[in-house]
Amino acid sequence: MTFLLFFLPLTFLVHAILPKRARTGWLLCQSLVFYAVGELRFLPLLILTALWHYAAARLLTRFRRYRKPILALAVIGSLAVLVYYKYAAFFLPLVGISFTAPALPVGISFYTFQAISYTVDVYREDIRATRSPTVFLAYLTLFPQLVAGPIVRYSEVESALRERKLTWSGLSDGAFRFSIGLFKKLVFADTLASFVLLYSQGAPTVLLAWLTAFAYMLEIYFDFSGYSDMAVGLGKLLGFDFPENFNYPYAAKSVTEFWRRWHITLSSFFKSYVYIPLGGSRCGRWRRCLNLLTVWLLTGLWHGASFTFVAWGLFYAILLILEKTFGSIKGRFWGHAYLILVTAVGFVFFEASSLSAAFGKLSVMLGIGASLSDARTLTACLDCLPFLSVSALCSTPILRAAAKRLFDGRGKAFVKAVLTPACLLIAFCFLVGASSHPFLYFRF
Repeated sequence: MTFLLFFLPLTFLVHAILPKRARTGWLLCQSLVFYAVGELRFLPLLILTALWHYAAARLLTRFRRYRKPILALAVIGSLAVLVYYKYAAFFLPLVGISFTAPALPVGISFYTFQAISYTVDVYREDIRATRSPTVFLAYLTLFPQLVAGPIVRYSEVESALRERKLTWSGLSDGAFRFSIGLFKKLVFADTLASFVLLYSQGAPTVLLAWLTAFAYMLEIYFDFSGYSDMAVGLGKLLGFDFPENFNYPYAAKSVTEFWRRWHITLSSFFKSYVYIPLGGSRCGRWRRCLNLLTVWLLTGLWHGASFTFVAWGLFYAILLILEKTFGSIKGRFWGHAYLILVTAVGFVFFEASSLSAAFGKLSVMLGIGASLSDARTLTACLDCLPFLSVSALCSTPILRAAAKRLFDGRGKAFVKAVLTPACLLIAFCFLVGASSHPFLYFRF
């Protein structure tokens, strides 16, 4: 409420009336305030990370003979900090060293990757290092996407950081996109989260295990895509065009296509900075398989220091290797059904607190040691199936395609003008009337 009613209006109004050259400085100040409200003790770490990579990029430009060691020092330094906060408590006990996990700074995975992408792009000479520390600090701390993405490359916002125009179409699109994202989070994701939390307790049945697995699939989609929509919308309100992070992933017909549609900026990051440098698909079959395993092991670990995330990453690596070796399942229906099935199984590892809990739920889903249904399952179906069905429909592009056919031109503008305040009003009602759940990706 503080963000929606005070911080955002103040930030936007002052940003709109300031001269163009002063807007980035104001945005930097507000981004630092935004982070400090939630994580004041880790604000120096964020600023030091920004200054570290700003200095590294400037040194890469000035001392060309030492480019490789400068790049290595910059990347290793940031990764060392990330490993300390996120992975030390996972790896050190494996070798017999006791270590208590420190508190995890919010957004450290996202802003570390953005900083690394900037320095690597300067090293590759894909972009020029900025001379302005204000511009770079603003880039790394932009509050709309600071704590949970999307991962924005410097080249995608470079011109807008220096000078950007505010247009009525941009304001309209931004407000609409933000309202849709807020609606996704508070109406769909939080309602689904309450269902998953309620029916995951107690003795599960086969049907109930599958029902909660599908509900969690939808919850995490609406949670993270809702946040991404809000980030993109806020960016448009401030004159930025952030990259899209989701494109109806559950409409995919293969795992390969799914990962072109889900968390697009993370997939793009690993492709550009890990997979292709390792040789990508240009090498032999076994080397390509090893590259995929490496990328997906890192993708799993990026989400969290746990064997469940390692298993989740390797699960997708195996599926992708099989698809690249033998091809995808033929037929639109069967390909889609296969994708939904394996995604539900994959997210069991993502949700579980341990490997034993994950395999326990999977065994129930397979009918091992569990009954097919009971009275509680029937209650859950009657209680939640209508909402799950609507949620599933809204996770596909069907409604958008129907709206495009029915409305275009002025009709489209009218629909946006009606839906924006309607979604905001309904979302506010949910925010006031029920307990909201933290964004799932905040913990990554």
